[in-house]
Amino acid sequence: MLFSCKTEVKKDEQVIVEDSIIESEVKQIEKESVSRNIDFTNGNITTKSITLKDITVSIVQKTPPKDNYDFSCHSKIISRKNNKTIDSLIFKYMEAVGGSYGLTNPIIINNHIILTKHGDYDGRTIVINENGQIFNIIGGKNYIDEDAGLLFTIFDSDLSGFAIFDLKTDSLIMSMDEIEDRPRTMHKEYGNRYFMSCFNDETDQNIIWEFETDLGRIMQVDLDSNSINLANQLKIIELNDADCICKKE
Repeated sequence: MLFSCKTEVKKDEQVIVEDSIIESEVKQIEKESVSRNIDFTNGNITTKSITLKDITVSIVQKTPPKDNYDFSCHSKIISRKNNKTIDSLIFKYMEAVGGSYGLTNPIIINNHIILTKHGDYDGRTIVINENGQIFNIIGGKNYIDEDAGLLFTIFDSDLSGFAIFDLKTDSLIMSMDEIEDRPRTMHKEYGNRYFMSCFNDETDQNIIWEFETDLGRIMQVDLDSNSINLANQLKIIELNDADCICKKE
């Protein structure tokens, strides 16, 4: 829902102009079980593993032979405990569309395994908790407030969007994938307030939105780079480039 108004609200000594407010509807986190239609035993297979406590996560990627480019990449993620599968996720036919594609190497942060999927104009951030549960949200570029346990993602896509995931409760707080302004960076300022610096492709303007997670919405605010800048930018989670080892020459 999108509407406009011109009400000024004084908050923490900062004057905020509610030029627009966008409501968020949290959708169910996308999941897909590993399909038996993809044979991950034959062909060009690469496998990487990472362990978190007693959970082992395997990331398997299948690449095409050099003379067959029917697809770009198949990938699957499987979490196991005591050699028993806990959860799984698959990405089929990931296409190279001008950038990286495939899955990145996983890292551990805040007792979670985090990696990203690229390609198909559909970037995803994958979060796996210490119980082996796999969460699949829009993303590709990630910021984190480690103290609060909040993960902020920016949608790696032609569409603009973001998501906020709570690592303490393993729950999706907000997710939007068709907003007018393109998110660029995530910030924390004025205590525990979170902001998103965006760019509008049509107006060539930089716009600041504030997250109002308790109300499930974002609100455009009258702030600029003098207030929301590199000094208060959230920590970027550095991940390697997506690696499917099947890029066309």
